[in-house]
Parts: sequence; C-alpha cells; structure tokens
Amino acid sequence: MDKIDALIKTDHDRWVAALFFGLVALVLCLTSTQMFYDGDTNWHVATGLWSLEHGHIPATDPFSFTAVGRKWITHEWLSELAMGLAFKGAGWGGVRVLISLAFAGGMVLFIRELLRSLNLVPTLLVAMIPCRLLFSHVLARPHVLVLPLMAICMIELLAARRQDRLPSLWLLPMMTLWSNLHGSYIFGLAFMGFFGLEALVDTSAGRLRTGLLWAAYGAAALACSVITPNFIDGLVYPFYVMNMADLQAIDEWKPANFSTLSELEVLLVATIFLLFYKKLSLGLVRILLLLTLLHMTLQHVRQEFILAFVGPLLLAEPLGQALKATDAPAQVPGKAPDGAAAPVPDGGVRGLAVVAVIAVAVVLAAGLRLAIPEGRVDSETTPVTALAHVPAEIRSQPVFNDYSFGGWLIFNHVRPFMDGRSDMYGDALFRTFLDTWRGEPDAIARTFAKYRIGWVIAPPSSTLIHWAAHAPDWRRLYQDKWAAVYVRRTPLPAS
Repeated sequence: MDKIDALIKTDHDRWVAALFFGLVALVLCLTSTQMFYDGDTNWHVATGLWSLEHGHIPATDPFSFTAVGRKWITHEWLSELAMGLAFKGAGWGGVRVLISLAFAGGMVLFIRELLRSLNLVPTLLVAMIPCRLLFSHVLARPHVLVLPLMAICMIELLAARRQDRLPSLWLLPMMTLWSNLHGSYIFGLAFMGFFGLEALVDTSAGRLRTGLLWAAYGAAALACSVITPNFIDGLVYPFYVMNMADLQAIDEWKPANFSTLSELEVLLVATIFLLFYKKLSLGLVRILLLLTLLHMTLQHVRQEFILAFVGPLLLAEPLGQALKATDAPAQVPGKAPDGAAAPVPDGGVRGLAVVAVIAVAVVLAAGLRLAIPEGRVDSETTPVTALAHVPAEIRSQPVFNDYSFGGWLIFNHVRPFMDGRSDMYGDALFRTFLDTWRGEPDAIARTFAKYRIGWVIAPPSSTLIHWAAHAPDWRRLYQDKWAAVYVRRTPLPAS
C-alpha cells in the first residue's frame, strides 16, 4: 500500500491519477446500458431540436394536447440545446458522448480534490461506494451535464474556507451558466450560504465585516443566478416543484427505500463507521450541511446524487487529518522519514507524456463510440415497435399514454396526454392523469370523454390496459412485452 501511495508525489501526479480515473469513468459511460433508460431524455432532446428549428426556446408547451399553450418554464434550456446539437450532429451516440464527457469531467475534479487530502489507496476506498452510487444516476439528462460545475463550486468554497477568504469572483458567472443548465444551481447558492455561516461562526474578530462580505457575495451569486430567460420564475421554480401535491408519485421523487440493501445504505453505514471510528471533526456548520443533504435524500431519492458527490468532499480533509494523526511514525527532528523520496518537481516531460496518452485515449474512446451506430430499441420508456404499428390516422387522435412513454411520443411528433414535465402540467391535470392511470372507472369515463381519447398506449401489465382489454368499445391493435396499444372500435365523431 505504501508503495502504491508513493506513486503520488506531486500535484501533477494527483492530476494524472484523477485523469486516469476519469478515463475509466468515460469508458464505463460510453458502454453503459442504462444511459437512455429514462424517458425524459427523449423530450429533452426534442426540446433542443425544437429550439434549434425555431430559433428560440419555447415559452409555452408546444408538445402535448392537454396543456398546449400553457406557460412552460424551460429552466434546463441550455442543456437541452446542447443535447439537441449533439443529436443533430451525431445522433444518439452524440448525446451519449456529451453526457459521458460531462460525468468523466466531474469525476476528474472529484478524485483530484480527494487526493488533495488523502493518499491514493484511501481515496479509492472512500470514492468506491459514492462513485458506484453516482454512476447509477448517469442518465442522458441535464443533471449530469452540471456535475463539473458542482465540483468546481464545492472545491472553490472549500479552498476559500481553508484560506479564510471569499470565493473567487469567477464563480459568479459560473452560477449564471449553471442556472441556465439545470435547477440544481439552487444547491450552489445553498452551499455558499452554509460556508458563509461557517466563516461567520469561526471568526473571532471582525465578525460583522465577515458577515457583510459573505452576504454581499451571496447576493451577487443570487443576482447572477437569475440571469436566465425565465428571470425570477427560474428561481421560484425549484420550490414550486418541491411543493407539488403528488410529487412522490414519480419514482425519482419517492423517499429512499431501505427494504433491500442499496448503495445508499452502504454509503450511510460506512460514513457513520468512519465518523465514530476515526472521530472525525467536521465542525457544526458542515455537520448541519451533511444532515440537510441526508434529510433531502431520505425525502426524495433523486437527491442521493448530491449527497454522494458532496459528502466525500466534505469528509476528505478531516479524514486525511485523522489518518495522518494515527499513521504517522515518530520522527527525529531534521531527519527525513525512512524510505522517503526526494522532492520531485511538478510536471516534466514524463508527466506531460502520460497526460497526452490519456487525452489520445479519450479522443479514441469517444470517436469509436461515435463510429458505432446507436439506435433506440424497445424498453420500459421507448415503445419503438408498438408506436411504429400505430397508423398515422390514429396517431393524430388524442392518446392516453404511460407517463414514461410521453417523451418518446414527443420525440416522434405525437402529442401525449402526459409526460415527464409534470410541473408544467400542474397539480390538477397530474391528479387527473394519476386517477385515470390507476384504473378508477369513474376517472376513466370522465377523462376519456373530456379529452376524447381515441387510443391508449401503456405497458401490458398496467391496470389501464387490463381495463381496455375488457372494455367492449376497445380493441387491441398491437402488443409486445413492452407496450400494448388499444384503439376504439368505433372512432369518435369529429368535434
């Protein structure tokens, strides 16, 4: 172990190690089978393509038939534009490469920051579970694109606290970029608030000045964060979503489930073990930050992505101090440790050669992935074959669709009843969808009559398909293991 750790002697070595880890992360993403598992990917790409075609981002819903024309806060417009450009340039393979590069970049910064406080082996041990958890959230969606920005924000805030200074001013325009890419920028503002509070608590003299400086910096960051096409609406949006009445009906917004062993449970148990065994000293404010992230994760499982990324960065420095305190041998003053290597200057031709090799490997891996055609196949979110069997005259009729199928319908220019933009549809319409989806006869009758539903597409095992299979006015048009399509035996007369 000591020999392995001895390989990391300089800051340049740490960057090389982090870049190598990023290369591994890139390859895993480029070959991942889960990249397109989420149905929202399809409407994100469709939105980017729509923006490119029309020359502006949509301000109202252009896709559905139930909410067409309703105000839509496209808070992820820049991510969707990037995904649309990637698709237009290289198809689904381009989208995969874009997301993979973003995740790999975030992992490089993550590992490099851990190596600042920990040796190589402890870093790998500490990062193993969080990275596995993070990888499970690598989907072709905007939250992955902002991972490098979240890393930069946390690293700069940690550096500012170590050096007892304000964060650098360049972080402010980065907040503008972040807020146009994804709603998680609100975490960046919250992190600034926590670290500003820590600076205030830790200051023994000049507390008023410290508080005013951090408050001014936070206000500037907030001002930069509302520089979006949505202005104040973009700032209010995350809080609106969190307060939706039926939010937990969506899988990613459900509470964490500990009925079976999961990466999250292993991560929490390992963290508690470290805190007690090594008696890590975090400080009151950082403990509060960790507990806040834990609370949010227990409420909504999607937040485990934030916890798994930020938690190790907060724990790395106190863990490194604890390990040095227990593992450092007694030293004779003025004498170097046995076996210690002489200082090695950063960089050098050898180090640059390694970086060049990694860069070439990245280009080759991405190029090879792009050279392999990538299409979409039938899955729980993409009923490719089922939709292909629906004639154009039926596609033009109002449909009641599975929630996860909505994005695929949008991508194929079919107006859905509902899709992953539940926040845009609003509580009332989302409740109507849920009541109907659960197969309540009265809800089906009301919804199908009000919206003049002409066909249904949903998983064969769903309650709604079971209802349609026994309804005399409906017949099966197509069915496979992923989706079933039912249509009215007698089309409704034109309204």
